[in-house]
Amino acid sequence: MNFGDIANSLKAFAEEGTSFIYWAAVIAGIWLTMSAVMALVKKGQVQSMGGDAKLSFGAIGSRLVIASVLVTLAKMLERVIGTNGSVDGARQALAYAQGSAGESPVMQAIWAAIGAWCVFIATIGFFRGWLLFDKASQGHHDSGDAFWRGLWHVVGGAVVIQIFS
Repeated sequence: MNFGDIANSLKAFAEEGTSFIYWAAVIAGIWLTMSAVMALVKKGQVQSMGGDAKLSFGAIGSRLVIASVLVTLAKMLERVIGTNGSVDGARQALAYAQGSAGESPVMQAIWAAIGAWCVFIATIGFFRGWLLFDKASQGHHDSGDAFWRGLWHVVGGAVVIQIFS
């Protein structure tokens, strides 16, 4: 049993899982777009009959914005990772998972697997944060709490991705 091979397998699984989250975000974005369009059509039909639809244009618009963010999640996170060049001094201070040149290949593989898993979990948190923003925008009874939880998921996910990328 070679720990380096196990670590490399775990790293590959986390990288594939991150790709899966990107696809799930695209699917969720398409679903949110379709539900916003259907709500807009329903609101138009109800208003044309003289009624008042419960869903506001603000809720529909915010759902469309959140859907566009989810559809472009992979590109957004790629840009977050790309900003590392502008913070070199801070990056060196925050390089927690950077192995030294003298470490064994097994330890380097373990550090790489830990970093990949941190990015994988942070991507899930970032994605969940946007779903919480959608929940808050729809006016549920705990929408204030959903907004703040979503904010912490998005900020925390971006910070972890920034550190481990």
